[in-house]
Amino acid sequence: MENLPPDDAAAAQEAIDAWARPRRFPGLHGQGPALMGIVNVTPDSFYAASRRPTLVAALEEAEKAAAEGASILDVGGQSTRPGNRPAAQDREFASALPVINAVHRAGYLVSADTLRPDVAAGAIQAGAAIVNDISGMLLPDDLGNAGIIIGDMRGNPATMQRWPRTDLGVFDTYQRLQARVAACAAAGIPRERI
Repeated sequence: MENLPPDDAAAAQEAIDAWARPRRFPGLHGQGPALMGIVNVTPDSFYAASRRPTLVAALEEAEKAAAEGASILDVGGQSTRPGNRPAAQDREFASALPVINAVHRAGYLVSADTLRPDVAAGAIQAGAAIVNDISGMLLPDDLGNAGIIIGDMRGNPATMQRWPRTDLGVFDTYQRLQARVAACAAAGIPRERI
């Protein structure tokens, strides 16, 4: 941070300090880091060996990840690999929501990996306690008590590799994430759930 202008360095330190505070996601016990297992229910995810496009295969993957120490199981029904075109929303609903519901009924803490507010709302109804949105969180009308994970993506999966560089480096990402955190807090989401 020593190469940043003073105002940027102060903002970056503030962001780092804020991210170091404990989070209280619903259903997650303890204050330390938690391991997240990934359950890809898409036929076109970035890593082919991770694809679990059937309910049985997805539930087996969830159980395996939990047995290996995952506290959160992140179910995604939409590939966000670079260059990917989004699947239809009804396809994402059909692939992700039954798995989210089954994993939740099996007693696991579920995170829904989605870019779509309607899918996030449906996932919460199906049992997800966390919404994981790499786009920066386009909020559904009602998150209930769900926790949120905010990612950073410039553009969308089809365009995100057009702008991979910036003059501020990683601090440019911090600034965008801080803006999204502020927007979520302004929408009434307690910061400890972000």
